[in-house]
Amino acid sequence: MECAAVSPAENITGGMPVDFKTTGVVARLTNNMAADVQSLIFQRHRVANGTAGYVYTARNGLASEKVVRLGREECSEGEGCDYAIAVINRRTGKTDYLPTKLICFENVPVSDFQTILDTGYKRKVDYSIDNTISRESWADKRRALTHDFGSVKRVKIQDAANRRQIKDETLSVMLNSAFASANMKKEGETVEKSEISLLTKAESSVLPKANMDGKSPREVYLFSNFLSDAEVITFKSEAFDHLNDSRKNLVANGLSPLVYNLIGNISTNTERTCYLLLLDAMIHCYKILAKRRFLLQDEWMQLQYPVTVLSKIRELFLPGEFVSENNRSKQKLAVNVMTKDRLLAHILCLAILLDYENMTLPITPWAKELGTGEPKITKIAAALGCNISAATASEGVRLGTIRIARLVGPPQPSKRRFSGRTSAGRGR
Repeated sequence: MECAAVSPAENITGGMPVDFKTTGVVARLTNNMAADVQSLIFQRHRVANGTAGYVYTARNGLASEKVVRLGREECSEGEGCDYAIAVINRRTGKTDYLPTKLICFENVPVSDFQTILDTGYKRKVDYSIDNTISRESWADKRRALTHDFGSVKRVKIQDAANRRQIKDETLSVMLNSAFASANMKKEGETVEKSEISLLTKAESSVLPKANMDGKSPREVYLFSNFLSDAEVITFKSEAFDHLNDSRKNLVANGLSPLVYNLIGNISTNTERTCYLLLLDAMIHCYKILAKRRFLLQDEWMQLQYPVTVLSKIRELFLPGEFVSENNRSKQKLAVNVMTKDRLLAHILCLAILLDYENMTLPITPWAKELGTGEPKITKIAAALGCNISAATASEGVRLGTIRIARLVGPPQPSKRRFSGRTSAGRGR
């Protein structure tokens, strides 16, 4: 069976259309050159410099002014192979192999096509284009690559340099604010005299706000330091439903055993469940941050607590935003040591308040639950105004501790003692 491919073609060198019959010609079109292959018109062109080679073009409809579909014959004889078309007769099973030319087409600019046909063709040069590259553009590209693919250390150094950089916007703000008018006249204003900081009592940024005039331990710290009345009313029913279950189920769902020991009778006082649920959430957050100084956004989203509880924790202890250092790192929130100590102090204070009858805190169980040392728990409890004493035999067996912190009054200001060699350097 003979397979003859007859295609209309135009010989550009002869200037007249010719019909040539080839045993086999295969055109490979890439990038979806034509939706309708039957409408393609192929042309053959002789290559310049007197060589015997030919190139081919394919077009249909209106030709583009900037792009030419240029085809070259694929010559693979040097690699020890050639192309052929296998024609199989389905009735007899006979197979015929026909020598084939493979012409590969690609889109090339018109200037490159003109260079192939005419060696005297010169590409037009546009001298109005500005191809200069400034140092600033190279620096911007380098900073962009560092931000995308640099190490964590490099990204931190680059961010610090960007923060220290003075831009035009910074100068304009300074000029508008400081040098807005040359004729500035100070008007008479009543300036309130601020108190001297050395004479005022300093408040701790770690401990909860204390009532220094409280006469009894129950009046030193108030529940309003943790939740407002409106917040308690908002989710007290939800908190009651969350904690109204057996000890086995609550502990299995992740509730701290120490929090369950403080539940008591919540049927008569449903508002108490709000503070118990807040205490459990604070304990959960501190256990995550115990050995590191950041909180991942995925870990925060997995916390199964009411929205009011999570919002209050973000307001009191984690006011920042979750950010990622680069495209490869996860979003996280940086937490410093002072924030962790503040969270720990509020946990211990709320635990003491929930033990309304005794106002005590067992040292050893809380140190094990929070994953921190007993000296740190003792130090913060003493700063809250607790008296650290040895537990009795019955208390030691019941609470599992040998020392108990008992709130006795407002926190006492620290007394700093300055010691030195007063007689050093003195002559006799």
